[in-house]
Amino acid sequence: MSFAACGGGGPTAAEQFCSNAIEQTTAIVSPPMQTADDLNRTLAFYRDMTELAPVAIEPQWRALLVLVETASTVVPEDPASMQRVAAQAYATEKSAFEVREWIGRNCGHDIGPMATIVPQGPSPTTTLAPDVSTTIFESGG
Repeated sequence: MSFAACGGGGPTAAEQFCSNAIEQTTAIVSPPMQTADDLNRTLAFYRDMTELAPVAIEPQWRALLVLVETASTVVPEDPASMQRVAAQAYATEKSAFEVREWIGRNCGHDIGPMATIVPQGPSPTTTLAPDVSTTIFESGG
């Protein structure tokens, strides 16, 4: 990726966002959070990316930051903390999909599959019996 900018400045925030997304795909798709050092690096990465995020994707990226911050508070022995993360992951699903799509379109990089809870395509249906179907999910957008 070329960072030749008008006026001789360095890369724009959007260019740096793309560069980081390409170089740190694993940190986006499967952030390491096993040790305190992993957690600190992951939080720093997500906060830095929030500062660089272009306006078009900043709210969605900020939602991902909230998810990582929520995940950082998990106490494995506390079911309530685990449930908070699950609820936040569900609430963040559309944002994760939109970030993935934005990076693909604007950075020219497919970050690969991200875990999905809610389908982001057309509304799937399940056939229960002939001529009887039930909509499982409504299209999220």
